[in-house]
Amino acid sequence: MTIYIEPFGVEPNPDNVASLNPVHEELERAMRWADMLIAEATLEHQLNEVIDTTRVVPTIQSKGRRTRCLAWFSDPKEGHPYGWESREGEILQEMAFCAEDLNRSGPEIVATVLHEKVHKWCRALEIKDCSSSGWHNKTFKKHAEYLGLDVQKPKDAYGFGYTSPSQGLSIRIEKEFEPDIAKLMFHRTVRPPGSRVSTERKWVCSDTCATVYTRAKYKPFGGICHVCGQIYTEI
Repeated sequence: MTIYIEPFGVEPNPDNVASLNPVHEELERAMRWADMLIAEATLEHQLNEVIDTTRVVPTIQSKGRRTRCLAWFSDPKEGHPYGWESREGEILQEMAFCAEDLNRSGPEIVATVLHEKVHKWCRALEIKDCSSSGWHNKTFKKHAEYLGLDVQKPKDAYGFGYTSPSQGLSIRIEKEFEPDIAKLMFHRTVRPPGSRVSTERKWVCSDTCATVYTRAKYKPFGGICHVCGQIYTEI
């Protein structure tokens, strides 16, 4: 057994871990609220009732090159590339939310959760909601509208993959679900393509002389300008 002894008189570092647990908690709460809406829609529209026992793992990931993507749903049993497995061999689905888009409004984020829940719902009903190319079909559109989503057909793409909360759904989200924006405190940032962090350091001696640039890794050179005779200082 290893025993760690804290040096006398040394204060421990403050907690400097920015936990994503609150973000996950809010996303999971929205997923469970979506299940309630699905149950309501099933009763209201007299749809086939299904008990979905396949568990899903919510994750937060970078969208990478998926520039238009806000989230995705993956079921390894359907041949999808992503999934999870427990130590006991249970196969689980994945519902991934793009880290770069977690700075949107509460209703928008909840609407994204509902969009992905429609995929899981259709999978449980064993109905095809996307084409082999991944385009959202009319079956997806119909079930998304059951949950109060507005569905648009994009001008520059196929299918019905663009969804947003309808006015009625937005009101329900605000009044019934009550998004806790304080928990959605972080989102991932990415530098624009082609941009880079400067690796230069700037030095000046006086207002009349030119600025001198050096590499960031170089130590202060403490040089003296041969024109004005003053020592260079970093700016």
